[in-house]
Amino acid sequence: MLDALAEPTYQIVSAVDVGQSLYLSKHCDHYHESVPITVHALGRCPSPLQTVAWGAGRGVLHYSITWALTRADAPTWVMATWQIVSIGSEVDTVSRNYRIGLRISF
Repeated sequence: MLDALAEPTYQIVSAVDVGQSLYLSKHCDHYHESVPITVHALGRCPSPLQTVAWGAGRGVLHYSITWALTRADAPTWVMATWQIVSIGSEVDTVSRNYRIGLRISF
């Protein structure tokens, strides 16, 4: 049951993160990407297309890992840890983005 609620929760929070990143991409004179892996892959001011592609890729990757863990009948603690850490990380990112002024833009 955890996965039935957790995976959509992750995907929704991740979509909010993408929306904030799209706002960033339209306001590069005030904001820039600061997550090291994202900066390395996309630069400090990714285009809207890069932002959506990166977000979609992250969403597919997360879903795929969740699916693989479910298919492998991973222990409940493994699945719970995966989802809690993933969702918590996204919520933290969205919260920090909001505090610095990033809003949502689609």
